[in-house]
Amino acid sequence: QHIGQIRHISAMVPKDWDRYSSHGIEPLLQLIGEQGGVHRLQRWEEGDIATLTLAYESGLQATITTTGPSRAPIAIRVIGDEGWRDLMFVDTFAAFRHALFDFVQGIRNRDVRIPPESMLAVVRLIEAGRATS
Repeated sequence: QHIGQIRHISAMVPKDWDRYSSHGIEPLLQLIGEQGGVHRLQRWEEGDIATLTLAYESGLQATITTTGPSRAPIAIRVIGDEGWRDLMFVDTFAAFRHALFDFVQGIRNRDVRIPPESMLAVVRLIEAGRATS
């Protein structure tokens, strides 16, 4: 399904921000590619739900939400100027096993699986969404 240019992307991840937000942030950043700098960032928290919204120089808007103890899959909605698409990650165990296997292969082969600048972008957004209390 062709969705055209991405205008908005929203990721929802169960559990808490500090340990699980990366599971929404990393694929979100891979999907959007280079969008220029973030010119507006807002974070809020209500109970055990945390949300970070971003507005990029390109006009793209993104939202990452962790939903606390609710049992739901990792979900990403991508909205373009010609349509939309939902991505659901229901088999998190298989994804985790694959990520660990890839990590071990990277160590064995002595190669970098994730470019450092990509990892730093993920870490910056995790830090931006952290509670300040």
